[in-house]
Amino acid sequence: MVLGPATKLAAYVSRAAEKLRSQGSLCQPLQVGLQTQLAEREGPRFCEAITLALPAPTNDTRAILALAQRGLGEIYRPGYRFSKCSILLMDLCQPGEVTPDLLAPTQRRGAERLMQVVDRINQREGRGTVRIGRVSGAPAWSMRREMLSPRFTTRWEEVIGVRG
Repeated sequence: MVLGPATKLAAYVSRAAEKLRSQGSLCQPLQVGLQTQLAEREGPRFCEAITLALPAPTNDTRAILALAQRGLGEIYRPGYRFSKCSILLMDLCQPGEVTPDLLAPTQRRGAERLMQVVDRINQREGRGTVRIGRVSGAPAWSMRREMLSPRFTTRWEEVIGVRG
């Protein structure tokens, strides 16, 4: 498997799981998607997604990433210039809302505590201080922001000023 999509997916999963924990939620199924630039005139086009179910609702980055990587491996096809990969966490719920499956494997022992410690360190020392090994500290790629809309309602420095 090419590292590009796998590395990006790991970064996206890590951030999504962090947000999931910050709102006190769990997810069970997830969808992994991969596509080429659909407007590209040259080269073959590809767009595929797969939905997979976790054995039990979780917000553990490691469990979500392991399943997402497996899904990526199932849909990845060599020979394409991929421009986008995606992760969609579905069926969000709060702990205690779902009746556990007695036959399903349980969450790793200490997983909840470990994720709390990681989140606390990252809040104190800065995002990405402690991360999954697949997530690069300084990725060679970044989100395109050329067409970013002004954020007048959420950023003081972007509020429109009136001069008289």
